[in-house]
Amino acid sequence: DIRQGKKKTRIPMVLCGLVHFARSASRIPRAAPLRHLQSKLSRNFSQSFDGEAATLFQSFFQNGAPAWAETVSAVRRVNASPSTIIDIASGPGEPACSLSEAFPTSSVICSDSSPDMVEMARTRSEQLGRSNMTFSVDNMNDLSTYGDGTKDIVTAQFGLMFSPDLSIALSEIHRVLKPEGHLVATVWQEFDLFPLIKETMTEILGKPPPAPPINPMSLADPDPLDAALAAAGFEIAEGHREVKDITFNMGPSTDEKAYKACLIPVLPKLKEMQEESEENEDFIAKALGILKIVAAKQISKQGDLQLSGVYRYVVVKKPGNQARR
Repeated sequence: DIRQGKKKTRIPMVLCGLVHFARSASRIPRAAPLRHLQSKLSRNFSQSFDGEAATLFQSFFQNGAPAWAETVSAVRRVNASPSTIIDIASGPGEPACSLSEAFPTSSVICSDSSPDMVEMARTRSEQLGRSNMTFSVDNMNDLSTYGDGTKDIVTAQFGLMFSPDLSIALSEIHRVLKPEGHLVATVWQEFDLFPLIKETMTEILGKPPPAPPINPMSLADPDPLDAALAAAGFEIAEGHREVKDITFNMGPSTDEKAYKACLIPVLPKLKEMQEESEENEDFIAKALGILKIVAAKQISKQGDLQLSGVYRYVVVKKPGNQARR
């Protein structure tokens, strides 16, 4: 159950490979090999957003302003004047910078697991003249930099899906929140990009690619996520499960960067294939050629590559009378 006041909302459990969502990391011991795998997955994901990928990500990032504004509104609904906010998985600094502007008396921490992203966020903050922001390289599964019960708000815009163990991430978020503090996050429900990537990789591999170990669409179903939130000790709050549309204009379809940005999730795999190829085959160029064909229906009348998506809000609070878990 996720509790709302004295009422209880029954949450159906979805068991197909999702049992770990309902576990509380604070109560279930994890074997050392599993911890090693989680650490490796998280490290690999962070590295995939460094360097060239961090630069390419700007194509997505610059389209995110409507979502940043929605998150500011969602935070304001649950806390009109938070004193401390931490934005995890902030990428190049959003919605951290928008939150900093909306709540100028708040202390806003901009956090991401990629050092390159954090440096981009720092630069963005300086350009915008934000004086109430600090920056930190943190993994959402290890927020040990921060003390128990020290944050009013934790935000995670399109970030929770990338945790190698969601139960640990939610447990950490719950730990750092003050009693009555809120988590405000967004997760993908639908996004044109991922079917395009799957079709491209199927053509390259000659068969459908395996499910990625860290899947951007893993939280599209709200029920198992709500079960995980309940297991971590959260209650639902105003705005939970609210759905929004968003469109990403990736730029002119004649610009190769528009397509290469779409390949960010599979660039590490494509580079690995190139390194292992005895014929020195350029798999990135091959993927770009295929993607241009399969994405033809995404070209607007103006000639731009556009991707549509639907995202969902996660708005929950840490109960004020709950003992530390």
